[in-house]
Amino acid sequence: MRKAANIGEGDDVLVEVKDGVILMKVFKPRVVDVEPELIEKLLEEEVKLEEGEKFVLDTGVLVEYIVERAPYRPIVKKLLDEASSGRVRLYATPITLSETLYVASNMRRRNFRIQMKKIKLRFLD
Repeated sequence: MRKAANIGEGDDVLVEVKDGVILMKVFKPRVVDVEPELIEKLLEEEVKLEEGEKFVLDTGVLVEYIVERAPYRPIVKKLLDEASSGRVRLYATPITLSETLYVASNMRRRNFRIQMKKIKLRFLD
């Protein structure tokens, strides 16, 4: 079978099942030239991000930021600024973002004075 699939002794093999058929191919990784300094820098940045503080935002936190005169707005603003600078990572679920938009749209309809700003968030899986 190895000869029929053109697989040599010691070759790495990629095996996949497709439509009930087993397919075997020689796995040939692509070799590229990369600057070691670039790899080291990327790994250092990744470690910094992984070691940094992480927070999951709730609807109430985001609403505090939207409402201009909310009592905890300065604290939330500081947290968002920290995230913008990369010192902390913030996460929000899709339901949290949906609830925040719902609350904000209701506030707007009721003529509350609000300030909408773009917030970059990563969804949780």
